Amino acid sequence: MDSRLGSIFRRIKENGYINIEGSDKKVTGIAFTVKMPEQKIPFIYANYLGEADDVTTVCHETGHAMQNQPDFHDIKYLC
Repeated sequence: MDSRLGSIFRRIKENGYINIEGSDKKVTGIAFTVKMPEQKIPFIYANYLGEADDVTTVCHETGHAMQNQPDFHDIKYLC
């Protein structure tokens, strides 16, 4: 995998732009990624409860986050 993908995800995590911790106070079944133009870092939201579908959802939303980064379009091979 291209190291730039790891760099993008690290930047999201280090800046607190990911909220996937499971909670009974969050609505189950809602996940999204929001482009934050001023910060130039996308925000990822999900309610991870440890189910297989939750893993798929977090990966899916992370994919949207990667697509919103300028570096992403320069990466020719993802795997």
